[in-house]
Amino acid sequence: MDEALRIATTDGVHPALEYMQLAGVPRQTALRVLCSPALHRQHERRRNPR
Repeated sequence: MDEALRIATTDGVHPALEYMQLAGVPRQTALRVLCSPALHRQHERRRNPR
């Protein structure tokens, strides 16, 4: 999804939406992600397994 967010920033939401749909992300989910920039993660939330 990081790549789609980059595409949205540089090329717009429509190309990013197409990218996400080609990757198998449901349209509803992709639109929610692309249209809510205030909710985007600023860092990786996953923890490294120990």
